[in-house]
Amino acid sequence: MRMFDNRLPQYGEYLGEAVTLPNSGTTALTGGPAKLSGSVGGTGVTVRCKTAVTIPSTKVLHLVVKDCDTADGTYKEMCRVTFQAGAYVAGKHLGEAVLPSQAKRFIKCDLVSDGACVGKVDVYPYATR
Repeated sequence: MRMFDNRLPQYGEYLGEAVTLPNSGTTALTGGPAKLSGSVGGTGVTVRCKTAVTIPSTKVLHLVVKDCDTADGTYKEMCRVTFQAGAYVAGKHLGEAVLPSQAKRFIKCDLVSDGACVGKVDVYPYATR
């Protein structure tokens, strides 16, 4: 078992739980915002396959992480992780974004696809240290 597959969310801190991947376009995750108070670069966001996940050949899936100084303010993209085509097993780690130390106090995420992704994922913050 890979260590990535053991990254566990803290109780109730999902940015998105059992989120259906977008066929095309953007899905805003509704579990946030997550408060990063005092993390100073010690936080990541992981994406774990809730069900089997398929990203078709020549297509991609992006995790877009947005940050803001206030919970109800305007969030702007701070980083983006791209997941390549492939078939991924339920319960396994799809990928992650380690947040830069200059991340603002709150984060939210979107999933963006350019076509025909299938499956569900959990998205949650975790401590990198």
